[in-house]
Amino acid sequence: MRILFISHNATRSGAPILLLSLIEYLKRTRSLEILIVLGESGELEKEFQKFGKTYIISKNNKWKNPIFSKIYKKLIDPCHLFFIKHRLNTKKIDLIYANTFSVGFILKFINPKGIRVITHVHEMVYTIRSFGDENNDAIKKYTHEYIAVSEAVKNGLVNTFDIEDVKINTVYGFLPKVALKFNKELSSQLRKLLNIPNEAFIIGGSGNASWGKGTDLFVQLAFKLIKKNPNFYFVWVGANTGWLEEFYNQLHYDMDKLEISNKLIFTGSVTNPYDYYNIFDAFALTSREDSFPLVCLENAAFGNPILCFDKAGGIKEFIYDNNGIVVPYLDLDIMATKLINLYNSKELRNTIGLNAQKKVRESHNQDAICKKIEAIINV
Repeated sequence: MRILFISHNATRSGAPILLLSLIEYLKRTRSLEILIVLGESGELEKEFQKFGKTYIISKNNKWKNPIFSKIYKKLIDPCHLFFIKHRLNTKKIDLIYANTFSVGFILKFINPKGIRVITHVHEMVYTIRSFGDENNDAIKKYTHEYIAVSEAVKNGLVNTFDIEDVKINTVYGFLPKVALKFNKELSSQLRKLLNIPNEAFIIGGSGNASWGKGTDLFVQLAFKLIKKNPNFYFVWVGANTGWLEEFYNQLHYDMDKLEISNKLIFTGSVTNPYDYYNIFDAFALTSREDSFPLVCLENAAFGNPILCFDKAGGIKEFIYDNNGIVVPYLDLDIMATKLINLYNSKELRNTIGLNAQKKVRESHNQDAICKKIEAIINV
């Protein structure tokens, strides 16, 4: 069986990481030929190449000279795309597995006819709308079945985008086996490297610094707690350059005015975030919208209590039975109070953290979830 996997990019972020883990599982358990199309490249490109022939739609144009850049755009780029389409057309593809709702432009480019298409949806309503009607119409035109990473995602597909309920399977995210790898020695040194005292209580956040991730809310939460207790420190792990740079600079403007820059640390992009998760005492998901973030499962695996907002996505479907804390949407005062309770009670922290750790290991491990996806795609 020959499967074409499509990813919008190869960055070190949730959706590409999970797709890589699914491909690894299928390659390990089934006899398959795998083809891969990436919308854009990224740090994980070489990892994808290990499993099958990999094509990249958008090559980075490195020509600074405007004349060469124009030639590239008008001549080389179209030839590159023609080559990809020609190569794919010579293959008898049995299934297309489109990872994320954002790859409609790739499906339209491939124009699959008579090929079963499954789209794995990692996004919620606000994000899907941002992809634009042309992209979203292409997804709906070519997709036969959907996999939603949470009931919150499924409800958005049904209620906002008029996708039939019977076409959607809900399969929660999982923790890749590599996710628990971290450097014990480095983790033990991180407090010193970050200039954080040993007695400090570290509240973590993670992701690209953005409105959707609620990074501005993370800053406000930090201010509320730091002014009450100087032992609170906040660490945000994730990229903050490129198109995010302006928002990042705005955050630092507030941090300077609030005089909390010495207690709120942005690490930028790191090669192994697990070293940082290992020193967190709690994880605050301040996202306004997040489907079922992998970072929460990763922190649960380290036994970190997770806090999130109600009505902000699917992770609250993971948080129940006393393995996390859900607070009203954007209510930072209540979130701050809950964090103070965790700070004051090591027993409460351990109970919630160990419950979450047990659940992620038993119910959200790679083999258990990938078997469910395997049954859906029927390889």
